[in-house]
Amino acid sequence: ILQHEKALRIFEELDDREQLSISNFYIGNCYNWADELDVSFNYLDKSLKIAEKLRKPDSKIRPLGSLGILFTKQQKYDQALDYFFEAIDNCNLSGNARVKCDLLKSLGNLYNQIGKHDDAIKILLEAKELCYQLKLKQPTHLVHQFLSDAYAATKNFKEAYHHHTLYHNLNREILNEEINLKSRGLQLRYNVDELKKEKLIAEQSLLLKDAFLANVSHEFRTPLNGIIGMAGLLSESPLSGEQVNFVQTIKDSAYQLVDSIDDILDYARINTGQVKPLDAEMNILKSMNDVLQKLKDKTGNKRTFILETDFEENPVIISDNSIIQKVIYNTLFFGCAYSSGEKINLSCYHTSNKLFFNVKFNIPNKKSFQNVDDVFELNNPQFNQAGLHGYGLGLSLVNAKGFTSVAGGKILLKTEGLKFSFVIELPYRTVKIDEKPPVVKTVDPAAKPKILLVEDNKINQFLAKTMLEKRGYVIVLASDGNEALKKLKNDQFSLIITDVQMPGMDGYELSSHIRNKLTGPVSTVPIIALTAYESSLEKEKAKEAGMTDYLTKPYIPEQLFEIIEKNVSSFSQYNSNGNSAHDHISIDTLYKDLLKLMGNNKKETSKLISMFNEQLPEYIQDMTLSFENGDMNALYKAAHKLKSTVKIFNINSITLAFEKTEKLAKENKPGSELTALINEIIPQLNYIIKKLSDKING
Repeated sequence: ILQHEKALRIFEELDDREQLSISNFYIGNCYNWADELDVSFNYLDKSLKIAEKLRKPDSKIRPLGSLGILFTKQQKYDQALDYFFEAIDNCNLSGNARVKCDLLKSLGNLYNQIGKHDDAIKILLEAKELCYQLKLKQPTHLVHQFLSDAYAATKNFKEAYHHHTLYHNLNREILNEEINLKSRGLQLRYNVDELKKEKLIAEQSLLLKDAFLANVSHEFRTPLNGIIGMAGLLSESPLSGEQVNFVQTIKDSAYQLVDSIDDILDYARINTGQVKPLDAEMNILKSMNDVLQKLKDKTGNKRTFILETDFEENPVIISDNSIIQKVIYNTLFFGCAYSSGEKINLSCYHTSNKLFFNVKFNIPNKKSFQNVDDVFELNNPQFNQAGLHGYGLGLSLVNAKGFTSVAGGKILLKTEGLKFSFVIELPYRTVKIDEKPPVVKTVDPAAKPKILLVEDNKINQFLAKTMLEKRGYVIVLASDGNEALKKLKNDQFSLIITDVQMPGMDGYELSSHIRNKLTGPVSTVPIIALTAYESSLEKEKAKEAGMTDYLTKPYIPEQLFEIIEKNVSSFSQYNSNGNSAHDHISIDTLYKDLLKLMGNNKKETSKLISMFNEQLPEYIQDMTLSFENGDMNALYKAAHKLKSTVKIFNINSITLAFEKTEKLAKENKPGSELTALINEIIPQLNYIIKKLSDKING
């Protein structure tokens, strides 16, 4: 009844008259079965009245039949007969023979109850013939039962016994079928239960594999980070020509080992279902150029890469940047190993929803490839042959195909003589104009941002501090999370870089504490996770703890500098009072939009802005207090009220932030994400109110 009442409310909103009639019938029928006959009558009568207005005979049959049964229960036989006859007439008009069988069966039973056994036999024999034509076991068994009762009442015991036997046989068949169905149902439930157990075991196995891979990665990456970092610092000191070669060999060997670790981990994650596309805004040109620069550094500029694309005008798309880069890098890396010349061509073209990449190069001879179709297969003997210029190909093309499949794309190799061409197809989405992220100003290096570096490993501590101080940053060290919190009490920082695995309070606990228990600007300071773990679970854990970004060891200095400068630039929008500089909000444009909305009437526009100035601070205070008190219900209401008001500003980023806030509050999910949203919304609204007031008062 509850479910049908929900459906009834939906159909009332949609004003779907036919479904309203059906829903009222279902509810009335349920109450009829429950013997709440007065309530049942109200719903069935309403169903019938709606059906009569529709003028569809088929819609009237069921409520008429149920009303006939209802009045039979109440022993109001004349009314019951009227409803049954009308229902049967509508069955004849609509041609609904199946329902007619039920109605004739119920009408025959009614005649038995009022003692008109001859009429009952006549009606029930008609029902029997119709049931046999339709090959129905139900309600045929009940027709035979009622016929047996009618014949017994008229002293015709031969026919009574005959129909009783037929009823008994049919009833047994139906019962056997029901038992079989129940047995099959129980078997299916058992199978599902076993599958759930197997699924749980498989998921636990995946978690163990993921944890194992993360630990293996950590064990390799921590010392590698020290080797690469120290070799980098050593290369900046005065060296002889021979020493320069030694240092470069150390770095090359370390990077090759890192690539091998990455390939193994990528292969394991792909084949255990741990790689899921995460779509976000990305610059496709920058993404491809980053890949090309990485390959140039790796090959020592021995290869020339020619890039062709039709993305020059609008390079921002929505896709998974990491997957695209891995597919292109692995394919180009293969080309670097096999190309007979210096030039390797990379093309990127697109339609409205697909990216098409083409990697072209020539090979020296076909002896290197006896079976071209096997290039994407694991343990391909062709890759173990000599003459690959010292490249360790490993899993490059195997992983390229794996990542492409995960993203819902295709990759294939076309050959023509000595010409090789890899064709890659990947899906993407375009970015709407109002979805483009605001342009932020880069940080002024002269400002010397202060960074809190939380790291327990002395080698990595020394390495990161040395690199960053050479770059011009001011570095304050902390050996664990507790020490970091003490530093945060006594100093202000533009950024926090923290290792995630530390004794005592680890990086995740530190980040969660900052986001959820500290207040003011310090709770919004960007936090970069610096870890040797390479795992999808670890990345998700970092996000849940409120970390802003994630960098895996070992890293090259440029990767660290890039991630720092990106986050310091973003945070530098906030001044010492916690208010945003809001470079992406144009008050002039906002004022012009409001002026246009008010029919270019400056007086009315000023009046509207004055109303904002009076109401919005009150709404903001309600929202802030609700958040600080942890009252998620009140926060949802306050955010909803504010959102409907500030929608007039038509600033997409603010509207989206409000929608996320509403969702988290409604789902009762306080935490770092909600804290960050509140800290994003409030300064922006205060800024808009102040600047609009200055506009009309100035």
